[in-house]
Amino acid sequence: MTRFLTAAALGAALLAALAAGRPAAAGPAQPAQAPLTLREAVETALRANLAVQRSAEEILAAEAQRRVSLSRFLPSLGTSYSAVHRNRERTSVSPLTGREVVSLPENQYTWTTSVTQPVFTGFGLIQEYRLAELGLDRAEVALKLARQDVVLDAQNAFFLVLKTQKLVEVARQTVASISAQRNVAEDFYRVGLTPLNDLLQSEVQLANARQQLTSALNDLDIARARFNTLLRRPVGTPVALVEEVEFARLDWTLDTCLAEAAANRLELEIAGLDIAIAERHIAMGEHAAAIGHLERIRAMSFQMDRAIALGLECLLACDRIDELPAWLARTPCRSLAQAAWMAFAIPRVDAQAVVDGLIRYGLTPMQPRLVGRLLVDLTAQHGGHLDLATLVAIKDVIHRSPAPAHDEAAATELAELDAALDKLIELESRAKN
Repeated sequence: MTRFLTAAALGAALLAALAAGRPAAAGPAQPAQAPLTLREAVETALRANLAVQRSAEEILAAEAQRRVSLSRFLPSLGTSYSAVHRNRERTSVSPLTGREVVSLPENQYTWTTSVTQPVFTGFGLIQEYRLAELGLDRAEVALKLARQDVVLDAQNAFFLVLKTQKLVEVARQTVASISAQRNVAEDFYRVGLTPLNDLLQSEVQLANARQQLTSALNDLDIARARFNTLLRRPVGTPVALVEEVEFARLDWTLDTCLAEAAANRLELEIAGLDIAIAERHIAMGEHAAAIGHLERIRAMSFQMDRAIALGLECLLACDRIDELPAWLARTPCRSLAQAAWMAFAIPRVDAQAVVDGLIRYGLTPMQPRLVGRLLVDLTAQHGGHLDLATLVAIKDVIHRSPAPAHDEAAATELAELDAALDKLIELESRAKN
């Protein structure tokens, strides 16, 4: 009976050995990889890492943005073309010459070419360029940080694989040693030299060693999978590493390491650049707010002119015409011309009195001609609805500031103003006759 059991056990063991030796129906085997050194592993990880590639592309984008900001300092060329066809041309009477002129031709072609050169934008372009430079600096530091992280991860993965390989070897040696001890304990038990308890204890130790070997093999598979993932290779790719690693002794103290980290940590440099970028954005926001305030002030000029008109009406209603020049003295030049035009347009106001008031106000030699120019423009815009006395008074305002000697441009301007006033006076005279 004992022989039969022994033969059956041998047969089962033989079948198990044959089954273990049969090749498994698995997928195609991964090609063998050449052993990698630490340097090769780091270089492969740097080439394959997507974060490093993205950081490199962000540098190109930041450099392009910097060039765009720089190009805004340069002149820009623009051109456009349009064509309009009408059923017939349209004519209108010129307020200056009294002749019919073509205002809208039958066929109108427009080809516009413009060259724009920013002269002063309130330092907005400089702020944008400096912000683009900070963005480029941040992108470059971010690339360095990404490379450092990849190098650290590659080195950790490399040494983790070597460590788990050594742990697997130790576990296998432990299983072999405890197996030998278990066999010795079994032999001693058979001959009656040791009790059954010693044999059972050795079997428990062997089971624990085998469990530790299985755990070490699993850890090795996980370490190899992480290593392949870092290198962007298939997870099941065989991993072969060169174990020749040089070790260097580090003699730094903890305080030295902390000081070196505080001085060279790229995360701190990126945080400083982020603060600088945020401050630049705040400065640009304040600048935009200031520019918007100026735009709102310019948009309020029409409301200011209406307020001036209401002030004039109040002065007239209270019969305080004598205070008109002093009141006009508190208005800016553009509003001064508008107010003077309004005063001329009110029938109750003596135009010559307004002119005399403006002169008594103490206009500089250039201001009367400027005010006169604006008055002529305003009169032309309103269809020349001023009487002859007002037009003559305006001409008197202009001639209170004669053109400087040897100033051909001023003399030409004065002659043009005289000609425009003469045309308006002629039109007004024709209308009355």
